[in-house]
Amino acid sequence: PTTWSPIEYAGHVRDVTAELTATLASMVAGDELPTSGDPDQQVLERGYATADPAVLLDGIDAETARLVAFLEGLTRETAAVEVEFPWGTRDVLTIASNAVHEQTHHLFDVERILGSAGSSGSGDGPSGA
Repeated sequence: PTTWSPIEYAGHVRDVTAELTATLASMVAGDELPTSGDPDQQVLERGYATADPAVLLDGIDAETARLVAFLEGLTRETAAVEVEFPWGTRDVLTIASNAVHEQTHHLFDVERILGSAGSSGSGDGPSGA
């Protein structure tokens, strides 16, 4: 109950990638920033535990491609755009780095969980399974 399963991580990675891409696009456009909810609640509400793995993996591919396309279109000027967040001012480059970090650290989490299958593990959220 305290550890996300690999399928739950997949759903989270897909959605957080989409949310960060939307945040980056809003920053560059000068639009209002999208809000994101509590990841643990989203895992449960969105039913990640019972999702089709192939659909989630296709979604990760699609959202990653959208993020990459956005990043490839950045210029020095757009990468330097700053926006005020509740936790302070951040530029596009910092949020873009965070987006890449999110995918990387969740990959390591899933590898750790798969490597310790059958043990208690240590994730960062509840499992809806």
